[in-house]
Amino acid sequence: MESGIGASTLTLFWMLVAVAAVAILIKRVRLPYTVALVIAGLVIALVPGAPTIELTPELILAVFLPVLVFEAAYNLHFGHLRAVFRTVILLAIPGVLLTATLVAVLMHWAVGFAWPIAFLFGAIVAATDPVSVVATFRELGAPTRLRTLLEGESLFNDGTALVLFRLLLGLLAAGTFSAIGSVSQFALVITGGLGVGLIAGFIVLQLMRRFDDYLVETVLTVALAYGSYFLAEQFHVSGVIAVVAAGLLVGTYGRQVSFSPTSLIAVGLSWEFFGFLANSLIFLFVGLQVRHTDFLANLGPLALAIGIVLLARTVTTLVVSAVMNRWGIEGSLPWRWQVLLVWGGLRGALSLAMALSLPYSLGGPNSGLRDQLLVLTFGVILFTLLVQGLTLQPLLKRLGLVRNDLVRQTYEGIQARLRAIRTAGTALESQLQEGILAPQVADHLRAEYSAREGVLLAQLEAIHIHDAVLFDGQLRAGHRQLLTVERTTLRGLLTAGAIDDDTWRSLSAEIDHRLAALDAPVDESHE
Repeated sequence: MESGIGASTLTLFWMLVAVAAVAILIKRVRLPYTVALVIAGLVIALVPGAPTIELTPELILAVFLPVLVFEAAYNLHFGHLRAVFRTVILLAIPGVLLTATLVAVLMHWAVGFAWPIAFLFGAIVAATDPVSVVATFRELGAPTRLRTLLEGESLFNDGTALVLFRLLLGLLAAGTFSAIGSVSQFALVITGGLGVGLIAGFIVLQLMRRFDDYLVETVLTVALAYGSYFLAEQFHVSGVIAVVAAGLLVGTYGRQVSFSPTSLIAVGLSWEFFGFLANSLIFLFVGLQVRHTDFLANLGPLALAIGIVLLARTVTTLVVSAVMNRWGIEGSLPWRWQVLLVWGGLRGALSLAMALSLPYSLGGPNSGLRDQLLVLTFGVILFTLLVQGLTLQPLLKRLGLVRNDLVRQTYEGIQARLRAIRTAGTALESQLQEGILAPQVADHLRAEYSAREGVLLAQLEAIHIHDAVLFDGQLRAGHRQLLTVERTTLRGLLTAGAIDDDTWRSLSAEIDHRLAALDAPVDESHE
C-alpha cells in the first residue's frame, strides 16, 4: 500500500517537474503551450522506464473537467459572450448534433461502422477544446469576437456532446429508440443542468456577500465548481452545463456585487493557477497515452476518421455561417473567420474521457470495437493538436487576422518607457524632498524627463489616431477600470453606513448600465 502511494506521489512529482520545464522552455521556443505539453508527453512515453499513467474517465470527468469548465466560464467576459450568444448556441447545440450526424453517416459509409457505433464516435469527436487556440489568438491580438465565439462554443458544446454521448449509450444498452422520448430527455438534461448551476451559484453568491475573506471566497468557488457538477449528476442532468452556468454567474454578477477588490484579485489568480495546472496535466496525460495506442494497425480508418471530422466541422461551420449571414443574426461571419472556426476546432480532454468510458463489452466479446474507437479518438485528438494547433499562428497571419506585430510591439514599448520615466520622476521628487538632490539639479532632470515624456505621449497619440481598434480598446479598458473604482467606493460608503441599501442599489444600477454600454460589441472583422 505504502509503496503504491509512494510511486504515485513520485510520478505526480515528475509530472509537475515536466509541466514547469515546458512552461520555462516555451518562453524561448515559439510554441503553443498545450501543444508543447502533448509533445513532452509523447517524448516521455518513449523513454524506457517512464511512468505509466492510467487515464480513467472518472479522473477526467470528476477531477479535471469541473475545474477546466469553471475556470473558462468564470473568466469569459459576459458582455462579449452576450454579443455572440445566439451564434454560440447555434454552434454548440444544432452544430454539435449536425457534426455528430455527419461523422456517423460518413463513418458508416466509409469505414463500415454499424449505425450505433458510428453515432457514438460522432458524439465523441463533436466537442471542441480550443485552449491553445484562444491562447494563440490572445497573444497575437486576433479579434475578440472570434475568440469569444470559439471559447463560448467550447463551453456549451462540451455539455451537448456529453449529454448526446450518454443518451446514445443508454439507447444502445436498452436496445430501443424513441425519437420523441430522446429529444425530450435531451432537452430536460440540458435545462436541468442550467437550473442546478444557476441555483447553486446564487446560493454561493449570497454566502460570499456575508464574508470579506478572500480565502473563504476562493474555497467557496472551488466548492461551487465541484458541487454544482456532482449535484447535477445526482439529479441525472448535465453536470457540465451546471458548471458553465455557475461559473458565468459568479464570474459576471459576483465580480460586481460580492467580491471586494482584494478578493477579486485573489480569486482570479487562484483560478488562473487551477486552470493552468489542470490544463497542463491533462495535455501531458494525452501525450503519455501514446504507448498504449496501436496506430499502425488502424492507419487507414484513422486517416478516414481525421478527414471525416474535418469535413463535418467544415460543413457545420458553413451551415451556421449561412444562417447567420442570411438572417443577420449578430452580424455576419467573414469567410476568414469561418476558416479559423474550422481549423481551430481542436479536440481534447472531453473526447478522450468519453472514449475511455465506452463499455468493454461494446460490440460483443472480443470484437475489438472499443479499442478501435479509442485509437481513432486518440489519433484525431493528436492530429488536431499537433497539426492544426501548430499551423494556427501562420494561418492567422496569412489570413490577415492579427494586428500588425510591429505596431503592437511599438505601442507596448512606448507604454513601458512611459511607466519607467514616470517612476523615475517620482523617485526624483522623493530625492529632492530628502535633500539628496540640489534644486537646480532637480530642475534640470525634471525638464529632461518631461521632454522625453512629451515625445512618448505624442507617439502614443499618433498610434491611436491610426489604429482605431487599439484606441477604442484602451478607452473602454480605462472606463471599465474607473467604473470599478466608483463601485468600490460606493461599497465602502455602504459598509461605513454613509449610504443606505436603496441608494447603493440605485447607484450600482447606474454603474451597471454604463458597464453594459461599454460591453457593446465592436466591429473587429477586419474586412
